[in-house]
Amino acid sequence: MNNATMHQILIESGWLDNLNCDGCVHTNVNDLRQYVLENLADPNGESGVLLLTEECFDSENLYDPYKILNNMYNLAVGDVDKQAFMNAFKDAYETPEALFDDANRFLASQGVDKAFYILPQVDQMVFYVYKPISVYQKALELGLPLDAVYEWWEDDECE
Repeated sequence: MNNATMHQILIESGWLDNLNCDGCVHTNVNDLRQYVLENLADPNGESGVLLLTEECFDSENLYDPYKILNNMYNLAVGDVDKQAFMNAFKDAYETPEALFDDANRFLASQGVDKAFYILPQVDQMVFYVYKPISVYQKALELGLPLDAVYEWWEDDECE
């Protein structure tokens, strides 16, 4: 996907207004927004959705979910009670999807209109975001390619 298209989708969907960096690499939301915008600066450049990652973990760490859950809670801080959030999960998960399903069920049970979404996976890394459901759905409707790591990889495969 070219940068101009991705930039437009991120604006129209409200994605850029709903960035979250609590517990992620960037120290504040303005740094994260600047990082995304700098990567989209060349309108003809190509961007993949991994640019949007707010947090990630190695799926091999699922045997010890405490750190993962703590990072997830940091993204959801203010939306849920930490003790309730941490206690809502079982001790082990076999897949990241199962962990995210439980997390999203918990959020819904608390009346939170946000969810955790897994971005395209590279190797064993799990990249994810925490977004309002309406923002994520709008981004999908506008064409954010969340089914491919990089749009240009698909183009290369077709040649």
